Amino acid sequence: MNTKILLAFPPHCETSLQGPHLAIPFLSAYLRQAGFTVRTKDLNLGFFRYMLGVQNVTKQISELKQYRTNLEAKALLSESELDTLLELSQAESLHSRLMVYGENDLLTDEDFLLAKRLLSRKLYDETKTLDEVIQSIEEEKRSVVGSYFDRLNLTALSESIDLIGISVAFHLQLHPALELAARLRRIVGTSIPIVVGGSQISLMTEEQKRKLALLPYIDGVIVYEGEVPLTTLASQIDAGQKLDFSVIPNTYYSIGEEVYKSQWHHPPAMATLPCPEFNSKELKDYLFPRTLPVYVSKGCYWGRCKFCDYTKLYTPGQVKSASWATFRPVELLVDDIEKLANRHGTNSFYLVSEAIPKGYYTHLAKEIIKRRLNVRLSSYCRVEKTFTADFFRLLRKAGVRTLTFGAEATEDRILKLIDKGNTVSDICRTIRYAHAAGIQVVFNLIPDYPTVTWKEVQKTISFIRNNIDYIDVVNAQFFDLSSNSVILNEQEEHGISILDNSPIKTNHGVHSVAFKREHGLSQEQILQTRGAFRRLSGEVRSHRKIRDLVFLITSPQFNWQQASFVLESNLEVSIIPFDPSTIDQNGDVFQHQRLDSLVLVIANPNLRRRLTCPPEVKAILETAELFGPFTIENVMEYMSKEWHILNRENCRKLLQNCLDAMLRAGMISEIFHPWFNIDLAQHFRVQCELTNPLELASQSTFNHSNDGVVHPRGTLP
Repeated sequence: MNTKILLAFPPHCETSLQGPHLAIPFLSAYLRQAGFTVRTKDLNLGFFRYMLGVQNVTKQISELKQYRTNLEAKALLSESELDTLLELSQAESLHSRLMVYGENDLLTDEDFLLAKRLLSRKLYDETKTLDEVIQSIEEEKRSVVGSYFDRLNLTALSESIDLIGISVAFHLQLHPALELAARLRRIVGTSIPIVVGGSQISLMTEEQKRKLALLPYIDGVIVYEGEVPLTTLASQIDAGQKLDFSVIPNTYYSIGEEVYKSQWHHPPAMATLPCPEFNSKELKDYLFPRTLPVYVSKGCYWGRCKFCDYTKLYTPGQVKSASWATFRPVELLVDDIEKLANRHGTNSFYLVSEAIPKGYYTHLAKEIIKRRLNVRLSSYCRVEKTFTADFFRLLRKAGVRTLTFGAEATEDRILKLIDKGNTVSDICRTIRYAHAAGIQVVFNLIPDYPTVTWKEVQKTISFIRNNIDYIDVVNAQFFDLSSNSVILNEQEEHGISILDNSPIKTNHGVHSVAFKREHGLSQEQILQTRGAFRRLSGEVRSHRKIRDLVFLITSPQFNWQQASFVLESNLEVSIIPFDPSTIDQNGDVFQHQRLDSLVLVIANPNLRRRLTCPPEVKAILETAELFGPFTIENVMEYMSKEWHILNRENCRKLLQNCLDAMLRAGMISEIFHPWFNIDLAQHFRVQCELTNPLELASQSTFNHSNDGVVHPRGTLP
């Protein structure tokens, strides 16, 4: 066969920077198996590597210097300005390191991620509705992604191509995808068909899909699974036939001003699909650890969560019930992992599935152990009543290192409303079993689910803090109402009313629906909850970092003779360079990172008490001003000395504002200092319960830590 196909994955998708999204490698393998020539391009990776290249980052950070000068001239800084100033100090540190890079060098992973955070506002266009995106492209408005497309040789990319497919997995890709299609149309003309597809397209409303089909730069809108539609279309081209989209399954297409929809077709069985094929030339440019995705299943074996719309990603008639899933046979899946490990020299894999049931996961783990594969695996996982400690130990032995649990709530009432099929007791037991087995726990939550009360938000915060030793990451995803959700038919039960059926843009996509809460959280409380959970996530990360550091430096493998300390010019860390290869079994918790240095937080009394190290090392630690309790004098001296921006009077004003807010929130009990009309204590103590998460989220310049001491914001307790 002579048909040549270009499959492109457009920006923006930050979750695919450590490895490619599975859509393109999966489709390319299927099409190649059918005999077609396929060229793939991860434009998402290219975009971030270009925008965060040495030249661009150097230029952008240079422009930030004037902003820092303006901030330093102010008499008193607000909390957000102080945060910005701290980031700008990191920017200057990055800028000095950029000087040693060559013009064509890739930033190290650490500098890349820092640059991405510092320049995040410059990487994205404002999220738009579908109508706004279409209008922007028609008017050829300047866009961030357009500057990247300008430098690409799209003519060479599309040269000798007979069919172009663009995958849209996430809503932030919609604008870049359509802009790419419009640019390619101007290059290839109307003789080369351009089609779009992907999960974000499949979840759109009927009206939105029809709008896409009418665009002059889109020939077909493929929904649901794309293997059969693309193969059928490529076969028509290969046979020299006139394109007939009416026989291309799962496709919206237009003739004149009329939009038509072809017949549905079920995708091939999972057992017949080939192993995905990744672009070897691009793999080296992903961040470490480079993780390859492999398909485990399609659909969800539970499928009853009322907020979820993922059951709508599959062909009508294919899904016999909401609780439907089809799985790749375990032996074939392990074959895929083994092939890819040998082909690409990686042992890190992400198991793509809405949730893997216990029976399948047990079979998979035993097969991996039987083949003696050395792999590192991660996946989503439901909380089940039948989970045992032995089950998680088996997963850990097979190489499972991270599990993302869709807990969604920590109140039995809300779990029942969602129809999760489990209880808070099940959640507690599960995360403790997983943690005890040495598996990292990612905890997904919807803190503002409909009907949630303010008291329940506070109880959720308490739940996280009470279980902080067993949770590694808190991922709070705030509620959006999808146009495909069951909740639309249960508005009264969920305490909401629909304001308008027209699709709106949210963090979930461009197919959400506007609604009003009839009871539960007020709008002000929702904002407070968002702020509180941003801080709570940081608190959990900090706690985990300390926990891991204590584990490492107290392990037999840690070599103090090879350690050295450098005090950074911020409130955070000392650096201990070390060779990760010296950390074996007991240091496995760090194997998921590439560490050129180990970050040791010295501003923590608990850590100091647990350190056993040579006297000369302890002497170095004890000379650091930040070591020990955070007295007001201590903090002020450091602010004046290290930040070079605030005189002592400004320090005093800033601290007084922060302390007043903390006292009002009940975060601290007593303080003694001649500048304040308050008594006692030379350092700050945090009460066990927060009465108002908003105070933590937006008014305090200090972080709560597990050791009971309030640390300046930006420090890791």
